[in-house]
Amino acid sequence: KPNQHDANWVINFTYLVCPLDRDQIKFPQFINVLKGEMSVVGPRPYLLREKEDMGYAYNSIINCKPGVTGMWQTHGRSDVSFEERLDLDDYYYRNWNFWLDVTLLIKTIRIVIHGSGAK
Repeated sequence: KPNQHDANWVINFTYLVCPLDRDQIKFPQFINVLKGEMSVVGPRPYLLREKEDMGYAYNSIINCKPGVTGMWQTHGRSDVSFEERLDLDDYYYRNWNFWLDVTLLIKTIRIVIHGSGAK
């Protein structure tokens, strides 16, 4: 079982090797992808306290595996309201296809390289 020291080492390693937009790169979450608990692309996880506020989008969003990156990260992140985030994630669920994931991955790479999107 990982301890706090292990977690700090992974975080510090990420900062050392990734002088890019560190908010966008969630290296430890790739372990969850390998374990099958997350997807590379999909809605970011929501907080439990947000469940009631999710309304119409709740059922579609919980049918998706959470992702390391997704519509919210590539469409403004901090500039997107909660309702817009729900719309983006609902759109992803209803319109998912291979090319949508490819497009979102390319956009994520551009954001990471240019350091945009995080505030």
